[in-house]
Amino acid sequence: MDYLYLQAWLRPGSTNPTLGNLPAGSRAFNPWYTTSTGWNSDGTDLIKLGHEDDDDAYGQNADVSSATVGADFTPGVGVGYTSVARRVSATYAAGGSTPTLGFTLVVLPYIRVATN
Repeated sequence: MDYLYLQAWLRPGSTNPTLGNLPAGSRAFNPWYTTSTGWNSDGTDLIKLGHEDDDDAYGQNADVSSATVGADFTPGVGVGYTSVARRVSATYAAGGSTPTLGFTLVVLPYIRVATN
């Protein structure tokens, strides 16, 4: 079994990147993130991980206001098996001013499930 992953970096000016396509017949699990530079809006700094129909299907409201290494997202309802291909994206939301600093890597591991 091969473990695969989708990943993207978020930073000011690129706060809604596409990680890639999660293939049909895949099982997503354990979404995580690393923030090397904390985000500096004057409110909350949150990242979600999802797809076109549910923006937090894989990961919900991760606080990225400070540096964090290898933190787990709170899993969303999309973690697990999918029979439909999905375009995965991350979304940053500032609860205050527009940030000028912030650098976060988001990762969605998955496996392709064999079907007979």
